[in-house]
Amino acid sequence: MQRLRTELVRVIRTSTADVDRRLSTRLNINRAGTLQVNGEAIPVTVRNLSLGGALLEAVPVRLTMNTSVTLPSPAWCPICRGP
Repeated sequence: MQRLRTELVRVIRTSTADVDRRLSTRLNINRAGTLQVNGEAIPVTVRNLSLGGALLEAVPVRLTMNTSVTLPSPAWCPICRGP
């Protein structure tokens, strides 16, 4: 059911420029990453990245609202490099 919802949102958002409310382009990454949750390192798959967020897959913990998380910038990240 979640896959259907995700696909439906993707189809609607990419159907015309009028419905795509994103401020920055998403880059398809599909690489391993590490999510820091309350000081614990959790392996995840980074499906895509933008300047405003990331789509993560295989997050093995349940996150609640206001949970502090960090996705450290890996060397392979094309938009994570500073000036």
